[in-house]
Amino acid sequence: MSKLGFSTDRDIEAEEARIVAYLENELGCSNVSIHRMRRWRPIMHADVTRNGVRQRLFLKGERTWPTHPYPLDYERDMQITLSRNGVVAPKSSDGWMIPRPS
Repeated sequence: MSKLGFSTDRDIEAEEARIVAYLENELGCSNVSIHRMRRWRPIMHADVTRNGVRQRLFLKGERTWPTHPYPLDYERDMQITLSRNGVVAPKSSDGWMIPRPS
């Protein structure tokens, strides 16, 4: 942990392997490739084949600092609420269900 509370000891390869395993085992995806984006929080595109169709999934991870007041679940719930009330918002899907590390 840095002085500012940022995680400096993340194992990026292990995180990506866990994501690939989840996409393959839980969502039935194959031919998975992960593309990390340079952002202030963990954001990735995952190009996958699912049900015979090539798709791009947009994956978000929890913010890596402890002081942010809104967890990822809150963001998901807000996007669902906005969408249900006619506001254009990203489609929430199975990608929100990736389990957090224990």
